[in-house]
Amino acid sequence: MLAGAVAATAALIGSLVLAATAAAVPTAAPAAVETGIVQAAAVAGFNPENIISDALFYDGNAMSSAEIQAFLDAKIGSCSNGKCLNVLNVSISSRDAWYSAVTGDLVCSSLQGGTMRTSELIYRVQVACGISAKAILVTLQKEQGLTTSSAPSDWNLQAAMGASCPDTSPCDPAYSGVGPQIVQGVRQLKIYKAGRFAKQPGVNFIGYSPNTACGGTNLNIQNYATAALYNYTPYQPNAASLAAGWGLGDGCSSYGNRNFFNYYTSWFGSTQLDIATARAAISSRWTATGGAGGVLGPATGDVACGTRNGGCYQNFQRGAISWTASTGAWETFGGIRARWQALSFEIGVLGYPVGAPTCGMKDGGCYQNFESGAISWSAGTGAWETYGDIRVRWQAVNFENGVLGYPTGAPTCGLINGGCYQNFQGGAITWTAAIGAWETFGEIRSRWSALSFETGLLGYPVGGVTCGPDGGCYQNFQRGAITWTASAGAWETYGDIRARWRVEGFERGALGYPTAAPVNGDGTAYQAFQGGAISWTPSGGALTSSGPIGLRWLATGAASGVLAMPTGPIVCGTRDGGCYQNFQNGAISWTSATGAWETTGAVRDRWKASGFETGVLGYPTGAPVSTTAGVSQTFQSGAIGWSSNKGAFLSTGVIGARWIALNAISGTLGAPVGDIVCGTRNGGCYQNFQNGAISSTSATGTWESYGPLRARWQATGFESGVLGYPIGAPTCGTKDNGCYQNFENGAISWTSATGAWETYGGIRAFWRAQDFERGALGYPLAAPTTDGQGYSKQPFQGGVVTAGPGGTTVAPRS
Repeated sequence: MLAGAVAATAALIGSLVLAATAAAVPTAAPAAVETGIVQAAAVAGFNPENIISDALFYDGNAMSSAEIQAFLDAKIGSCSNGKCLNVLNVSISSRDAWYSAVTGDLVCSSLQGGTMRTSELIYRVQVACGISAKAILVTLQKEQGLTTSSAPSDWNLQAAMGASCPDTSPCDPAYSGVGPQIVQGVRQLKIYKAGRFAKQPGVNFIGYSPNTACGGTNLNIQNYATAALYNYTPYQPNAASLAAGWGLGDGCSSYGNRNFFNYYTSWFGSTQLDIATARAAISSRWTATGGAGGVLGPATGDVACGTRNGGCYQNFQRGAISWTASTGAWETFGGIRARWQALSFEIGVLGYPVGAPTCGMKDGGCYQNFESGAISWSAGTGAWETYGDIRVRWQAVNFENGVLGYPTGAPTCGLINGGCYQNFQGGAITWTAAIGAWETFGEIRSRWSALSFETGLLGYPVGGVTCGPDGGCYQNFQRGAITWTASAGAWETYGDIRARWRVEGFERGALGYPTAAPVNGDGTAYQAFQGGAISWTPSGGALTSSGPIGLRWLATGAASGVLAMPTGPIVCGTRDGGCYQNFQNGAISWTSATGAWETTGAVRDRWKASGFETGVLGYPTGAPVSTTAGVSQTFQSGAIGWSSNKGAFLSTGVIGARWIALNAISGTLGAPVGDIVCGTRNGGCYQNFQNGAISSTSATGTWESYGPLRARWQATGFESGVLGYPIGAPTCGTKDNGCYQNFENGAISWTSATGAWETYGGIRAFWRAQDFERGALGYPLAAPTTDGQGYSKQPFQGGVVTAGPGGTTVAPRS
């Protein structure tokens, strides 16, 4: 059984990466033994420091799906219960690529799920994780005997690979069953290398059994594959275990890694490469490529040796085959070979090929792996090498199938701080020894380009692009970051403004994402965000203007607007749950009911004198309005108006409300020229404006008067005269473009031809009966006059009306 328990989970680039810690292996009988294997002979050739070579263990192309199926059929034969691996169908969900949380290295590429034969799943996991199908088949056998079992039990199937099945506790049900077990077990085998987890190549103490009294030895583990086996099953066989062959040793014996070696060598031969002569290897490879009729054509010379590391090669009409004992024999041809030649063949940066060219990639592309990298080719991009940390990073973003696509040029070095970069179809990867290799692409790369790449204010990237569930992405650089969303675009943040944004919770806070680049002024700076702004001054540092206050500041022109820079933070807790922020030239005040509005200049001074929001006016409810007449601003309970010659005055209560209804400074009356005055007849009040006045009593209401109508009202003695207070607004649009206004005891009517004249009493009643100006009388032409006999007389366009004790008469005008 696998000795391992899931110890930690960590999310990286949206993938789940698992690390494991080793527990105990069984010291009882070894796993099931294949029928026909002699058990008495001692194990020969087992090297505890090199159980299997990396080349064989990490061979992602060791067996095809058909070869795996044929192998299982041969080992199992007829299945007696329908659950054997050669007949069993398994279902798994698709998996995205997995990355190490420790190193960021790719553990396994994406895995296509579905329902499939066990052999197909083994093949897919082999390719995705780069673990040989032979090693997988051996592990299935040594753990639960499944590779040869013709009647496996449900328990055998549930714990197929022994993955997440520590001997000291039950198996993790999340990985129960053949499909999850194979995926999880192979992934764990790979994470030991990709994540540099636990035991690694080098000197390690490896015990003989869980019983510490049994001891162990320091082993100089020679490769990752052997280290992985000791992580998976953390004990080495002792002398008794090896002497027992397939049988039982003594009380200090363990069998997991011994049985892995036994099964592998019994089924597949040596766990180390059995290297034939160069000539035989090259000849065998040439035959595999189709010989003289294949891609290489006939030989053009004999095998030549003496190249690096004892290598040999042979040229053919359309390419060559190169061989070393450690890399094997592999052909190179076409555009990939031409690029390898340009790089000085095996003495160049790539070394020898370690596999055949592979085609059928995206856009009809091909690639070939070499000792220190690879060459990728497509018709659209040509053939270009990738190696070192740049290639590792390209692998981490899924090679040509990822966001970067194919390389479009060679790695280029000589950047500042010894940096290098390589361009790809969708971006680039940049590297320095100090910060490693990181990709840039899309709008973030475009913005970095606009900032002069690594020579600009941000420097090199120090991490990959990270995206979130809201669709936003960011990338960190040496001296800041670039953040992007589709709605806000890509913008840099750095320095004290970025530090303040961090305090506010970055994009998760009230400010959201930046919506523009930082704006630098005369020793100051600010930056706009979705939810406000951050500003900076040498004296005040970085200040946040968030929410409605920040957005209003931006709307006023920010640092270039009327308010200039903030001088303090947002302060809340004023009346009605309000907040405010002070600026160099004023302030912005906010409540949920009134919104956020600035106050400046003389209007703000007057509001201050009235007690700010705690005074009679309350909070501002709109922005200051400027006209040639002056400035006005509305508040909850009135307004303030200012003119250059009279100053600033409050207009509150019903009079203020009426002035606001008349468009305040922009309306007919203009700016107030004095405070509200009360104590007129019947408890009345009034306020004078540039172009008129507003009068108010509880009985008559609140009404403006202006122009000729007001002038005539003034001539009659205002509210103390015969007409009393107005009871309605001036109304225009009567006959001949006339206007009138009703008062308590009459009205004043006006046209440009007749002037403004009052009507009241019996004459007005008679005029009303004649349909006012629409009747035969037309408009009045003068004020009424009264004689000593009780008669009143008033001339109209259509005659003179006389009213008295004897009634009302009309006479022609003389």
